[in-house]
Amino acid sequence: MEKSSEWLAMELQFEALAQAVPSRTVLALLYLEHGGDVVDDEALDLYNERIKRFDGIVP
Repeated sequence: MEKSSEWLAMELQFEALAQAVPSRTVLALLYLEHGGDVVDDEALDLYNERIKRFDGIVP
């Protein structure tokens, strides 16, 4: 996995927040909608990665 330390810090923060909300999907969608000025391919890829990260695992 070729990810930066900034990416890791961002994803750890996302996962910590995901523990406080009822749905990881809702949180990922909020990040997508309010994370920046433009929804580009990179933002959509990150959204999909977050949704699929624990695919099949029920908390």
